[in-house]
Amino acid sequence: MEALSQAYRALGDATRLRILRLVAQTPLNVSEIVSLVGIAQPTVSHHLGKLKAMRLLLEERQGVFTYYSLDLHPDDPRWPLIRWCARAPWWSGVSRAAGGWPPM
Repeated sequence: MEALSQAYRALGDATRLRILRLVAQTPLNVSEIVSLVGIAQPTVSHHLGKLKAMRLLLEERQGVFTYYSLDLHPDDPRWPLIRWCARAPWWSGVSRAAGGWPPM
């Protein structure tokens, strides 16, 4: 129950939701996430740290880059929540500055 509670807290942040949505679709490195989400690199790294601490991300080193992807087994009690977030039709990986997220 504690893991599910922590997941709700972590996913209460719009930026972390956007990052999860993106890495659920394809592995991305920090630079790619910065470009897609439209926020500063230190902020992306902070959010990635929170998601890693919850064991929601898989890190894979490829040369000089670290790629992040969703790391959650369907048996995990958080899976329905994460799956819903990743598939939500109102969601876009486009930054607010680009006019794509969130809907107002």
